[in-house]
Amino acid sequence: YSGAQRYISPFVVALTGIGSTLYPVAASFWPHSVDSFHHSCQRATDMVFVFAGAAVCAILASADFLMRLLGPDLAPGATILRVLGLLLFFKAITNTTGPVLYVLHAQRAALKMVVGALAAKACLVMFLAPRFGSLGVAVSSLIVDCCTAALTLYLVYRGSGFLLNGTIP
Repeated sequence: YSGAQRYISPFVVALTGIGSTLYPVAASFWPHSVDSFHHSCQRATDMVFVFAGAAVCAILASADFLMRLLGPDLAPGATILRVLGLLLFFKAITNTTGPVLYVLHAQRAALKMVVGALAAKACLVMFLAPRFGSLGVAVSSLIVDCCTAALTLYLVYRGSGFLLNGTIP
């Protein structure tokens, strides 16, 4: 698991940088220019989808090779790296649109979401880790982060009317 994390962590840091860059731009538009707010959110998510999509494709395609680079004994961790690669896409959504919740004054909802995600992840890890080991931990993270991304998008929609356009120009 920690070997696979070595490849995922730099991407998460880069995606967090994009989300933190969106925050002041979105804050400058909200609530005076809702169209500009929606446009900036869409542009940021478009950029993140391309960046995360490329990273996910590279990780899924080369997981065996990447884990062997760390050592032949870590080659079985390729499956975990693939799961964490998928997780990267959902983290991209959350890391980009999450800061927008603070622009919308939805801090309380964000805090509840984080606490709920932590509790859900702990429960899933307790259930899946004994049966599946490190893969269970990775799948637990994937499930919780997928739900967190969906909830983040819903909260942003509820607070601002921004509806994510899934097509990339």
